[in-house]
Amino acid sequence: SRFEFVRSRLDAYVNNGLDIMIVLDDVPWAFVNKTSEPCESFGCQYLPPDDPQEFADWVGELAGFLVKSYGMNYTSRIRWRLGTEANGPRWTNHGMYFDQYVESYIRTFKRIREVIPAAKVGASNWVEVVGGSGNLTEHGSDSFQYNFYKKIAADPTIPLDWVSVSHYGGGG
Repeated sequence: SRFEFVRSRLDAYVNNGLDIMIVLDDVPWAFVNKTSEPCESFGCQYLPPDDPQEFADWVGELAGFLVKSYGMNYTSRIRWRLGTEANGPRWTNHGMYFDQYVESYIRTFKRIREVIPAAKVGASNWVEVVGGSGNLTEHGSDSFQYNFYKKIAADPTIPLDWVSVSHYGGGG
């Protein structure tokens, strides 16, 4: 891994005492090698990793690099977000890979917490279902989030530290 580039991007924030969030947005291409379907774009980065543990271990290496670079006190303030709009086209292909997303979340959460026990970890920001959000039920328009929360709630060792949502509304 080329973690030396991380410092060149974060040093100014860290040196000024600003808190940051690391967004594990699209999965790096090296962790996705789907052969069961054609990749639509971005080298399959919109899919979950083929091997969730391998991905979690890589994130753990990144967390270790951050601790070594900035110390545990600062690194414990970093928030980690696993994915962007995982209930949409990225990470799960509109829910097709829900189980892989959950497995990746759990394994990555555990790996981050092994390295940084006080780390704050949250799931993907959820994309609103335009014109149909707010039905947070098992089969409702927000079923992806409902089922994710249900799975996470079943395991008290995997707390959800925060929640975020993408809002594309027009206001008013």
